[in-house]
Amino acid sequence: ALDRVPQARLYKVWNTPGWGSESLSHLNLLGMILASDKSSRLYKRLVTDEGLASEVFAFVDDKEISGQFYLVANAREGVDLAAIDAVVEEERLRLLKEGPTEAEVERVKTAYYAAFVRSLERLSNKSDLLAACETYMGRPDHYKQELAWMVNATAAQLKQTANDWLEDGCYRLDILPYPEHSNTDDNLDRSQMPAVDKTPTTTFPTTTTFTLKNGLPVYLIEQHNLPLIRMHACFNAGYAADYTVGRPGLANLMATMMTEGTENRSGAELSDAINNLGSTLQVYSRLDKTYMTLNSLSQRFDASLNLFAEVLLKPTYPEESLEREKARQRLNIQQELSNPSQLAARVLNGLLYGADHPYGQPNSGLGTEKSVQGIKRSDLQAFHQTWLKPNNAFLVVAGDISEAELKAKLEKAFATWNKGQQPVKKTPTVTPTAKPKLYLVDKPGAVQSVVLAANLIPTGYDKDWEAYQLMNTLLGGSFLSRLNANLREEKHWTYGARSTIRQNTGQGAFVAATSVQADKTAETVLEMLKEFNGVRSSKPITETEFKAEQTNTVLSIPNDWETLSGLTGSLVKALEFGKTPAWLQTYSADLQQLTTQDVRQAATTLVQPGQMIWVVVGDKSEIEDSLKTLPLGGYTLLDPLSEP
Repeated sequence: ALDRVPQARLYKVWNTPGWGSESLSHLNLLGMILASDKSSRLYKRLVTDEGLASEVFAFVDDKEISGQFYLVANAREGVDLAAIDAVVEEERLRLLKEGPTEAEVERVKTAYYAAFVRSLERLSNKSDLLAACETYMGRPDHYKQELAWMVNATAAQLKQTANDWLEDGCYRLDILPYPEHSNTDDNLDRSQMPAVDKTPTTTFPTTTTFTLKNGLPVYLIEQHNLPLIRMHACFNAGYAADYTVGRPGLANLMATMMTEGTENRSGAELSDAINNLGSTLQVYSRLDKTYMTLNSLSQRFDASLNLFAEVLLKPTYPEESLEREKARQRLNIQQELSNPSQLAARVLNGLLYGADHPYGQPNSGLGTEKSVQGIKRSDLQAFHQTWLKPNNAFLVVAGDISEAELKAKLEKAFATWNKGQQPVKKTPTVTPTAKPKLYLVDKPGAVQSVVLAANLIPTGYDKDWEAYQLMNTLLGGSFLSRLNANLREEKHWTYGARSTIRQNTGQGAFVAATSVQADKTAETVLEMLKEFNGVRSSKPITETEFKAEQTNTVLSIPNDWETLSGLTGSLVKALEFGKTPAWLQTYSADLQQLTTQDVRQAATTLVQPGQMIWVVVGDKSEIEDSLKTLPLGGYTLLDPLSEP
């Protein structure tokens, strides 16, 4: 089949037994062995060793009567799907003949068990699990049987299941990109809810704080209801730090490469070690910060913490992995340039802040193909040494551990991590544009246009932040918002319209975006302007709108703080912007003290139609005449492929 996609994709599908059977449980484990992470067989062959695919994964789509086992691989540019299928078949037949190893079985069983336990953090997941077991099996506790099948599975049983269900009956589907064609004939025609007496106030759990000998501040939220621990480290680095060395894409690539090998382990060995503990370890960057997270069973925390410290303190950035990951990052850039929505977001920051500002690079942090190609191993090492210091970071921990235990374990694990000179990252204030500006990116043949509008907003957590969030939700931050109601529900021009507040430690931005049918591009801009001006003056937020969203937001807080990741994420975000744990203690109560006037004032502060940057990605030949009629002073044509 042909599709408008940047990569070819291979699907291989086998029928499976129905929901709740032992064989289906075993097939889930087999999928993890074949294609789940860096330790899985096909990831090693297709992605790491032979470089034929950029991604490979397997999953079971379980249904009541029968399901399907999916194996999916995305080809690298220029790779024939037949070459990928040959490797898949080789590994499938080897699995049928030899079965999995004992080490593989133990690794995936531990990973499955850890994921199952983590899923029980959410009350909704518990209710879904019980309801599904009752509905499909007539026993709400059937999950206990499934869990027993999983944890007691043997290599011999998995081999038998593979031969029972994956030996034959495969359906193969190849998805290929459309070939490039040129037009040969220009003359072708292609034309009432129950009332709630009182909204309860939710209180953030008690947080204890201490500082390690190396200067690292630590915040602990004790939660002893499940044997889980989560760590979330935050470094003052991020994509904006790329600007200090003129290497866009460096922070993103460094984060990816940190788990590709250490002084003690290769990337595959590190992945195996983490998975064997049932833990997850991630490193990633955003605009202002770089993060490391660890999820661990409490009984495996010591070993997991040692791996966390190993990745943080002893990464080797191996050359062979660097070339592979650079190629993958360049491929992701190509995908951004081919996707209209991602393309619009990619050019926006440079228009808002200027190309010579730390925030002026693409919002994804991927950089440009040229900048990524020029990154060397020494660049990664220097960036790491400069920015990943204990006195340029803080650590948030939540879960089943006491303060005394945690402090002792951290001091031991980080004994060789010493403070150093704190790096400087400047994000100067930018003067907003004096009048609105419209930019057009030509996408020939596009049947839809992406429309994006944005203006700069105050820095960080303003004192009126809670009001800003409520206002944005009402204007465009939810399905029931004004923008979506207008453009989707009333006009039927789009599948959805949204707005968001980009919150940075420097200047943030209010951003609204939608994708509409091409012949309604200019009309969409006018409707968005109408909503922006309306929420500021002619059609302010009503008392009814405000009260409904205020109640909804307050009632959603317990769900946000139900999991360890929710707790650590909220505290990390607050600390990033200079708040303390005490601010979260009163967050729910502060929301309930807001008034309609507070939200109306927030609208006049955040939404600035006279300072907006507009970006449209669409077919210039179809929409340029209508764009010229807009009250935006014409448009400027952009060429995103001319990136430095």
